Amino acid sequence: MANAAAKKTAAQNEKALQNLHVGMLASNALSILVRWWRRRGVFSLHFGAAFLCVVASYAAEALVYYFLSSSGRPSRDAAGNVRPPSVDLANPGFVCEWMFDLLYITWACQVGSALFGEYVWWLYLTIPGYIVYKVGPMAYGFLRPSSSPSDEAPLEPVSKRQQKLKARQDRGDSRVKSVSVKR
Repeated sequence: MANAAAKKTAAQNEKALQNLHVGMLASNALSILVRWWRRRGVFSLHFGAAFLCVVASYAAEALVYYFLSSSGRPSRDAAGNVRPPSVDLANPGFVCEWMFDLLYITWACQVGSALFGEYVWWLYLTIPGYIVYKVGPMAYGFLRPSSSPSDEAPLEPVSKRQQKLKARQDRGDSRVKSVSVKR
């Protein structure tokens, strides 16, 4: 079976994009309907932090959705064969995993703010908090000065022959010449 892995990845990506599309529609519709039902107004929020959070969340959601759908959607050539997508959306540890997490937090904030109030937008602080948690130790190790800077040059590995010559030189053997080399 030719391109079995590409076909499997394409099928997984299509399923993930379908779930993403349904989740995005459900969260947006639920957020708007709950705001309308509770008479909070869909976009009649006072122009302030809450309004900016709603607009920023819709913009972030649209950008992430566009990236995931454009990079993960498989295409077909003229013969109808599946060309592999550029990104495997189910690949753990890849940036797509973080984008899905961003979408889930965005959906939780949109629906939660419609249900419980605008204080739910503080949940967005988990995103930079997680970045600090993941990148912080690496950056700390990179930026931290070394604990004990030594003035001595690091010792190079010495062969047995060099050890014997050094021992002869220390004894004062005339067969060994002392040559100083500048490095």
